[in-house]
Amino acid sequence: MPSARKDRTLRRLPQERGPKVPHRTHSLSASNLLFMKYGVGMARRGWLEGENVLNTWSAKEILDYLK
Repeated sequence: MPSARKDRTLRRLPQERGPKVPHRTHSLSASNLLFMKYGVGMARRGWLEGENVLNTWSAKEILDYLK
């Protein structure tokens, strides 16, 4: 089991490396959208910022990124 310090370091790694990630709920019904708060909480624990979460981008920003 990783130490708490190593765990914090590993959670910050994606933000530091800059991958673009989607925030997905895997919702099969509208009621499951309530679980979105857990995904947002995990992203915050991982120090992810809006610039690295694709769902926060406009359609133009996504298309420009994909070019």
